[in-house]
Amino acid sequence: MSKQVSRELGRSATQSELDHFFDYFEILPVKTDEMLDAVFRLRYQVYCLEHPFENPQQCYRGLERDIYDSRSVHCLIRHKRTGWDAATVRLVLPMDGSEFSLLPIEQHCGTSLANYGYRVSSQTRKTAAEISRFAVSREFRRRIGEQNVHHGITNKAVQQLDEGPMSNERRYLPYITLGLFRSIVQMSADQGIDNWFAVMEPMLLRLLKRFGIEFMRIGTDVEYHGKRVPVFNSVEEVLLGIQHLRPEVYHFITNGECYWHPPRSCVNHV
Repeated sequence: MSKQVSRELGRSATQSELDHFFDYFEILPVKTDEMLDAVFRLRYQVYCLEHPFENPQQCYRGLERDIYDSRSVHCLIRHKRTGWDAATVRLVLPMDGSEFSLLPIEQHCGTSLANYGYRVSSQTRKTAAEISRFAVSREFRRRIGEQNVHHGITNKAVQQLDEGPMSNERRYLPYITLGLFRSIVQMSADQGIDNWFAVMEPMLLRLLKRFGIEFMRIGTDVEYHGKRVPVFNSVEEVLLGIQHLRPEVYHFITNGECYWHPPRSCVNHV
């Protein structure tokens, strides 16, 4: 990433722009079967058609699902003018007393975590969740020329925020990523989650960091639909970092609320 792009990102997200995000989009908690099917359809489009991460032949009725959905909470970001579903993310919740109690990161990156010298204790797993299926649809990404990523924010998207001319709608498209993160914060507060795990692309991690959203590496790189990095941080540490580095982003993703309480240790060094 060039220094120029970094500077552009640093000044791109004004409080006014973030506030106006809701003129064009709404963030919807998924509470009905109909909305859940909309999530699965959007994931099918992104993960089976646009990027062949999953086998479409295994997705009944064009709905991309897996074993973790039954223990997850989900959100949708919907475009107000068209009613199109623009993006989705889920939070995989802790689950006790089951053979499926491990988080996806433990299932898919167990060797990576062990090689790095980290393990997740059974006690801390009770209040840890995994950020997963972070996806933005093609219809919106193509408007900012970012067809080749599924997480919805790239260097080009950021740079275009400070270039003109640009329609108002187009200007707010890169902030869909922050809208998803706002939903993650709210879902975590609702579910009593203190800590986050994720397996993310290096590019997404770098760009989130420019918004003050920081995670720490807890494993070696893994090949899972491309290069991915296992990461972790407590909700408190993430939010305090955003508040310090990017107060306008903090206000947007928390709506000015204080969601966290003192965190519990989630990752123990072996």
